[in-house]
Formats: sequence, C-alpha cells, structure tokens
Amino acid sequence: MKEIFLDTTYVMPFFYMDIDVKGFSRKKYAELIRKFDRIHLTDLLPALKCEGSP
Repeated sequence: MKEIFLDTTYVMPFFYMDIDVKGFSRKKYAELIRKFDRIHLTDLLPALKCEGSP
C-alpha cells in the first residue's frame, strides 16, 4: 500500500492559488497524488508555534 503524509500548510495553496513555478502543473500534481492508496493530511503549523506566540 502506498501512502503519503502531507501538511495542509504546503498542500492547500496548490489548490487555491496559481503557482508560477517552472515545471509545476496542477494536472501533473493531481495525477501524482491519485497514485497513492492513502493520503494523510495534517496541519502542523499550530503544533510548531512557540509558547507565547499569537
């Protein structure tokens, strides 16, 4: 079984913003993601906040 673990902080912009990166394609990205049997998404950003940060 092929699995991938992704952080929403890095995944979500690809779905909502036009990314102008040479060689990047949303279509190719979607094709790649569909090859996995399981996709685990997590939001790591809150866990990385330092104590006392807003």
